[in-house]
Amino acid sequence: FNSSSYLEFYPISDCLKQLINNNYPVFVCFGSALMTGDNLGPKIGHILQQKLKGKCYVYGTLKATITAKEADVVTNLIKVLHPKSQIIVIDAALGHINDIGLIKIFNDGIKPGLGVNKNLKKVGDVSIIAIIGEKLEFNSNNNIINNENLIENLCNTISNGIIQAINN
Repeated sequence: FNSSSYLEFYPISDCLKQLINNNYPVFVCFGSALMTGDNLGPKIGHILQQKLKGKCYVYGTLKATITAKEADVVTNLIKVLHPKSQIIVIDAALGHINDIGLIKIFNDGIKPGLGVNKNLKKVGDVSIIAIIGEKLEFNSNNNIINNENLIENLCNTISNGIIQAINN
């Protein structure tokens, strides 16, 4: 999905309606509030927490972020607290320069931190990733350059798609 169109959240919503299989899914939004781009997950988590109260569980917001290094602990806790709930993971990602701005949805988990060379276990049942920058040979958190308008558009598109999917 390309985030450049205001109405792009409808295909996201349609896709998620097919993948989300229970009434109270858990959204785990990875990222850090300290860095543009990496704050995509917490921004989306913040929006979902406000707009979908009582309809889903949300972990990872601007006030309580979840970074890749906390992924194992958090997902183990979620499995204990919500054993029957589907886990939908949201994260920013790095990719090919031509893919910047794309939103990808997978019927599978993701490995958080992979774009900055972390090798962690796969988490989640469904994943939503937004390509925010180019994957370079030696990416680190310090050299990711992002466009704030792109991040805002991606956050709004993904949030609106999720809200539409959960509410209908």
